[in-house]
Amino acid sequence: MVYELSGTAALLVQGDVDGKEQFSRRGINEGLGQLEAYTEEKEGVALQMDNGMFWNSVEDNHQFPIQGSEHKYYSSKFFVTVTHVGKVALRDYKGLYLTPRPVGLQPFFPLNPMHTRPLPSSEFIVFHKDNRVAFKTNNGLFLAQVFRGAYVVEACKTSLDDSCFFKPQIGDPLGPDYTILNVAVGDISKLRCRLCILKKETFVNRGEEPVRHPFMLTWKEGGIQTTAWTHRWGLGQVTTGEFTILDTKATLKYNKDNDQVVSVPKIVYESLTDVVELPPKTKATARLVVYKQDHATVSFQARIRKLRPGGTVDSFVEPGVWRGLVYHSLRLEIEVEPLGILCATM
Repeated sequence: MVYELSGTAALLVQGDVDGKEQFSRRGINEGLGQLEAYTEEKEGVALQMDNGMFWNSVEDNHQFPIQGSEHKYYSSKFFVTVTHVGKVALRDYKGLYLTPRPVGLQPFFPLNPMHTRPLPSSEFIVFHKDNRVAFKTNNGLFLAQVFRGAYVVEACKTSLDDSCFFKPQIGDPLGPDYTILNVAVGDISKLRCRLCILKKETFVNRGEEPVRHPFMLTWKEGGIQTTAWTHRWGLGQVTTGEFTILDTKATLKYNKDNDQVVSVPKIVYESLTDVVELPPKTKATARLVVYKQDHATVSFQARIRKLRPGGTVDSFVEPGVWRGLVYHSLRLEIEVEPLGILCATM
């Protein structure tokens, strides 16, 4: 499958329809995408080919030093450094930056660990689609997996196809544990919760004696809560946290694909009970009411603890935006009136 870039990074992919060049847009965007989560991180990144193999820096092969391996080794760990806006450099476990190196009279360009500092030839423009990334070199070619007796990584494609996309994963064999310690909610003064009657029940006492009657009204409503993180930060480690907005139990989530926007299903379940004494010949009406807003947007700052396998602990703050249903002041209102005549609220 051949793709085309969209946005300011548009790369035109040639096609032939009715003898004319046609171009299509396939949702590929310039930017770090999922690679952002691994940038400048000690855990590094492992890059997985579309055949499931990992990039591996092989010491005993000088012609094709970056090859695919079925398993993730220490030599499959690379470090990501941002060099310019939109550009990155990749450094292997020996501290050498990966650079396409021309080989032969009609050169091909296998990726090589060559320099101890990033040079222009070591810089890549990153593109992303879904949870995969692609790298464009300064000679205009895209990195791709190629089979040359073994799967190797070369700068060889003038347009993007599936062989150019690689899935970032954590470089270390064991990832850290993240805990969302607390969440500071932003300004909620602009929320507009409206009074809603959720449920109503009626009981009539037609007798000559007072009657005690229990009311139990339940509110159950399904919905979606969405977390939009400002940055990708979690190294593919699933992390959740709970906090409160007004009377709402809200959830933040970070997922294994380092998605910037994550949605989770959420069910509101509330039940209130009250007992009312009805005089003879009266009627009681119970209403379950609440102030709510169905699609609220609230900014937040989440304080997060990072516990590495060796016991090192760091903490940091990540901002974002939460979206979902919010509510407050859920209550049971009961009104008692004589049959046929209105009376006061209890």
